[in-house]
Amino acid sequence: SPLPSHVPSCQEVAVDALLQATGLPVDLVHHALTPLTHGEGTLRLNRVALAQASGRRLRLLPQQTYLRAEMAEGSALERKRNVLCCLITRILKAEKQLHIDNLVFRVIDACQKGEFGPGLQFLSFCCHSVDVLSCILHLLNQGYLRRQEGRPQVLEYVPTEPLPAPTSQIQPLVAFQTVEIKMAASTASAKRRQTFSTFR
Repeated sequence: SPLPSHVPSCQEVAVDALLQATGLPVDLVHHALTPLTHGEGTLRLNRVALAQASGRRLRLLPQQTYLRAEMAEGSALERKRNVLCCLITRILKAEKQLHIDNLVFRVIDACQKGEFGPGLQFLSFCCHSVDVLSCILHLLNQGYLRRQEGRPQVLEYVPTEPLPAPTSQIQPLVAFQTVEIKMAASTASAKRRQTFSTFR
């Protein structure tokens, strides 16, 4: 049956042509086209705009906000992981060692109370035991935490800074050593010798 008079004539465009023209991944093009091709969605080609923009790339409006949303979500998850890792590290530094269940409870409790410590201010922050355990495993794999031998459920913080030497420790003595170097005998100075001292 013929198209109604208010529907413009249509021209078929292959998805492969769109992929080649845009250089975008297949999934992204399909995701962008789905709402435009299903149900009430329509695609129209504005020939006037196309003629004015010859040589320039055109895009469908509105811009792809879902990509920005995914990037923002990824950034928020990364910030959340960093905050949890800081909390875990701060708690274990203060306690020296802690049972893993107690550590998870203390981190979740600090999140619920908003007690992130200096420099970590967030308006709202929700975490679950899975989030905390994931960060604990990450810190274990990075070598910042370790399990106690014989009691693997007890975690310890591994200091990354060198520990300061106790002041009562005796400083090593500086020793001098004299070394004698014999030079090849020459006719002018048959008994010439050189000596020098080294620190040890």
